[in-house]
Amino acid sequence: FYLLAERELPPAEWYDGFPQLENGIGLTRNFLLEWEEALKEMHGFKGAAPVVIPVGESAYRVLSPLLEKLNKKYGTQHRFVAVPNSFFGGKVNVTGLLTGGDILEHVQGETIALPEVVLNSDKLFLDDMSLAEFKKRYAGKVELAKGAKELLHILLER
Repeated sequence: FYLLAERELPPAEWYDGFPQLENGIGLTRNFLLEWEEALKEMHGFKGAAPVVIPVGESAYRVLSPLLEKLNKKYGTQHRFVAVPNSFFGGKVNVTGLLTGGDILEHVQGETIALPEVVLNSDKLFLDDMSLAEFKKRYAGKVELAKGAKELLHILLER
C-alpha cells in the first residue's frame, strides 16, 4: 500500500518482527534492512559481471536507488528490470506474482538473478513453468537469490 501511495515505508520496528512476511507485509522493508546489513559485511568484494534482476514494477522504484549506489561504489553495471505482469494484469505489480513467461518476455541473454520469491516450494512459477523449463528457454546464465544477502553475493565476488 505504501508503494502504491508513493509514501515512505515505515521503519522496521513498525512491523513488529515481520510476523506476516510470507503474505508480503513488510517484505520491502525487510529486504532494505537485509541489504544494508549485508553490505556492512561485504569486505574484500569486487564487482562481478553485469547481472539483471527482474522485479515487479512497484519494487523497481524502491530498489533501483540501491543498485545505482552499488554500481557507483563497485564500478558495476547491474540493473533491475521492471517486469509488467501480463499474466495477472497491470494492476498486479509485485515481484512475488511474476511468472516465468512474463520474465522471459522482458529479459533475455544476460546473467539473470531470479528472486526466489517468484517460485513455489516445487520450483514452479505461477504460470506452472518449472525452473528447469525457464533455464532451457533463457539464453543466459540463471542464478537464484533468496533475499538481499544472496543477491549481493551474486552481484559481488571475492
